[in-house]
Amino acid sequence: MPEYIQRKCPTCAGRLENINGNKYECRCCHNVYELNERNANLYHDLLDVSAARASLNFKYAEQKCRNLLKEYKDENLADVYWNLLLSEQRVMFETDQHGEQFPSFYDIVPTEIENSENYAHMLEHLEKYAPQNKAKYEELVDRMYTAKRKFRKIKDTTKPYDIFICFKKSSINEPHRLTKDYQLAMDLYNKLNDDYRVFFSERSLNNIVVREYEPNIYHALYTAKIMLVLCSHTDYLESQWVKNEWSRFKMMADTTAQAKSIIPIFMDGFQPEQLPYELRSCQGINDDMSLLYNLTQAVKEILRPSDKQAELAAKLKADMQAQMEAQMRAQTEQMNALAKQLAEQNKRLETQHKESTTAYTPTYTPTYTPPTTTYSQSTTENNYSSYSSYKPTYDKKQPKFTLGHPVLFILSFLTGPLGLIFFIAWIVKCKKDGSKISKILAIIAGVYVGFFALAMIFAIIAGSL
Repeated sequence: MPEYIQRKCPTCAGRLENINGNKYECRCCHNVYELNERNANLYHDLLDVSAARASLNFKYAEQKCRNLLKEYKDENLADVYWNLLLSEQRVMFETDQHGEQFPSFYDIVPTEIENSENYAHMLEHLEKYAPQNKAKYEELVDRMYTAKRKFRKIKDTTKPYDIFICFKKSSINEPHRLTKDYQLAMDLYNKLNDDYRVFFSERSLNNIVVREYEPNIYHALYTAKIMLVLCSHTDYLESQWVKNEWSRFKMMADTTAQAKSIIPIFMDGFQPEQLPYELRSCQGINDDMSLLYNLTQAVKEILRPSDKQAELAAKLKADMQAQMEAQMRAQTEQMNALAKQLAEQNKRLETQHKESTTAYTPTYTPTYTPPTTTYSQSTTENNYSSYSSYKPTYDKKQPKFTLGHPVLFILSFLTGPLGLIFFIAWIVKCKKDGSKISKILAIIAGVYVGFFALAMIFAIIAGSL
């Protein structure tokens, strides 16, 4: 078996140990691999992918994994899908001193892990080829999901940071001895924290459980505009967590639109050429008597745009408020003056009204002006000639003739003669005898005469209307 396979784990780059024949177990993630000559090339390519991710070249690692999926179709590709998932999510797993693995995010991508097709394909290959490793991968994915969810919550509830202090706390050879880097980091935190929001892991993570370190650290890296990297030894800068912090900050500064700056602080004669290759373009400050002054000036120079914007915004707000208050005072004075004028005018009107009601003398004298008529010669001649044909007209109401007039007159003319005849017959009959017939004739004659009289009266009334 090739030597590089025995040393590296294709999943977490941990050390592999032979447990039985061609089976190997990773000391970090405890995954078990069955390695042989047939899949040796695949694992060699996976180690190349793991090295690319370790150097933060996630795009190359992602493209490399996609090529491997096309090249190896009938093999166990669970580790290929796993590396592809980590490359897409921009995640590296770090192992602490107790052997626990924690996800370290270099970017928070919007795609959720559970919705990724690569995660589903990975589980399918694990069930088919390596079911003993499935639970371990699911646990790592759950840690990734939990860290992303907590970061989003922290982002919405925690204020952004201005400065991030990156340092090595304990000595490599003597883990229980604190370094000079830690002492200087503590001093800088105490002096800068009054004016700026500073992330210092010893204080900022004091009341936070270990599993929530990563989302809080990522929030500080993501929001801070300045990172102070304390440089006393090259080994400290290349240590696991120190390199993790400054490499992630450097990647964010290079790949995002945020204005981020790294300021190395050289201690104990540390030289700029001793910096890692990625940090050699950063301008540092020596740890001497003028450190605090130079650092304060550098921080102000970097944060000045935001400070100026805040000052300008505050000044603009104060000016607008003063202008609004002046306008309100002017409007109030105008309203008071107008109210005073209206009160005086109302008082004058009341006085005039009282005087007019006590002694009123009419000032209007009616005058009559008779109409005047002008005559011309032609008009006079025409008037003389029209006198002979002049006929007076009378404004008299003419009687109205309605349908009731002829009926009344006809009845009157019919009843009148009949009544006269009956009256004559009654006289003649009475002279002969005073019988009953003469009485009847007399009644009929009276009725006819009365009806004749009523008809004539109604006819006269109708004619006058």
